[in-house]
Amino acid sequence: YVICDEAPGYLDAITTALNKVVLQGRHAGFGMCLVGQRPAAVAAQIRSQAASTYWMALSDHIDVSTAAKSMGTDRAQTLQSFNPGRFIKWPE
Repeated sequence: YVICDEAPGYLDAITTALNKVVLQGRHAGFGMCLVGQRPAAVAAQIRSQAASTYWMALSDHIDVSTAAKSMGTDRAQTLQSFNPGRFIKWPE
């Protein structure tokens, strides 16, 4: 199991190696935890592989729009008013 902090800095595009690890690694028992402040900057193909996501405060409209694709517009818009420590686990 690997934890990738600041994931948007290096998971913004799918490479052959990354594709193999992210998309096929689960079958070999490999897991990843991606952490970052800009979910829109992580490639959609990588985000789509998440079994669950934890959404915290977001202010950028592009990031809120990315969250809306996952959990719906109404719920994603509430992220703009979250205080530190508050989050939504999706799916619940």
